[in-house]
Amino acid sequence: MKNYKLSCHIIVGVIFIFTSFSYSQESQNLKQVMKEMNIHLKLILKTVADTQKNIENTKNCDPIIELLRSTMILKPDFILTLPAEHQAQSFIEYQRMIQQAIDLIQDLRQAFVNNDNLNAEKKIREILDLKKDGHDKFDP
Repeated sequence: MKNYKLSCHIIVGVIFIFTSFSYSQESQNLKQVMKEMNIHLKLILKTVADTQKNIENTKNCDPIIELLRSTMILKPDFILTLPAEHQAQSFIEYQRMIQQAIDLIQDLRQAFVNNDNLNAEKKIREILDLKKDGHDKFDP
């Protein structure tokens, strides 16, 4: 009987460790992706009004779009702290915000392609507002 109880405790402990590891690993991946996106976004921010940099800025939009797509399946830590019955809805809301960010970056990219830097500046402001809203909601 002691061996059975010990085995159960070991199994529960191992499951807890692996579950905790996967959550923290997912969180670390999300944070790393966000940092990488921020690098490209900062490069764009410095030159958004400069039409001479539109080709470069267009190229900087592409990795942001791909990185955002990769975050669609990653759950922010905050969602994992919610009661189980609220996690699914919160994750759907997170995915909607990520899709909204993808759409805005695609619009920004198109503004650079069209040499429409006034629209690009508008899109950057919308992106920064969405970023703030997302961090307020999912990384409080």
